[in-house]
Parts: sequence; C-alpha cells; structure tokens
Amino acid sequence: MIQNLKEYLKDEFPDLKFLGYIKQPFDSMVVLKSVPAHQSKQITKQSRVNENIGFLFYDKNKVQCENNYKTLRDFFLNANPRDLAIPNEKIINTTIGSGGEVGFDEDQRLIYELTVQFEKEM
Repeated sequence: MIQNLKEYLKDEFPDLKFLGYIKQPFDSMVVLKSVPAHQSKQITKQSRVNENIGFLFYDKNKVQCENNYKTLRDFFLNANPRDLAIPNEKIINTTIGSGGEVGFDEDQRLIYELTVQFEKEM
C-alpha cells in the first residue's frame, strides 16, 4: 500500500517530496513507513484489513515542516475515505492515530510524525 499511497500523494501534493521507507539527504521530505496494526474479523464476513502508515516529515525549515504536517493531517481528517483514489486500494475509513513534533535528526532537520490508520476492503 505504501507505493500506491506515495504515488497518489505525489499527485495531490506536488510540492512535497514523498519517499518510501528510507529517508534521503534532502532538506525537505516525507517518508512513508508501515506501522503495526491490530487486525480483527468483521461479523458481516466482509474482509477488511487495517493498515497503519506512518508519515515522517523532515525539513530544515521549522515553519514549513509544521505546515506540511498540518496540511497532510487536515487532508486525512477532512477527506471522505471513499473519495481517496489510491490505486489498487478500496479505502472505507481513515483514522488519525497519532501525530506531532518528534525532534531533530542528525542533520538538524525538524521531524514531525503522523500515523494514519486505513481500513480497506480486500
């Protein structure tokens, strides 16, 4: 799902640099990674899977880092999950799991973290 989500977000937010899994030596980027999720079986026998995706925002510009975090957080808070046109995924619900400022990395980039839980049909 990370690659599909990354491609979707590149189109939605062309000013942000989305990377999968590993950070790079850029001044500004958003790294997507998988986060453990609780799985449960639905009574309706409909196969649904929860997948948590963590977004790590890195930026040397502190104001821009916070703005990028808030932009993506607000996007997932306000978007109708069924309207998310993520390729090969049928999203039925999104939940913000956690988020906020984490600190600085070794290159003095500010880090913000956002975890979004996607509930999708299989």
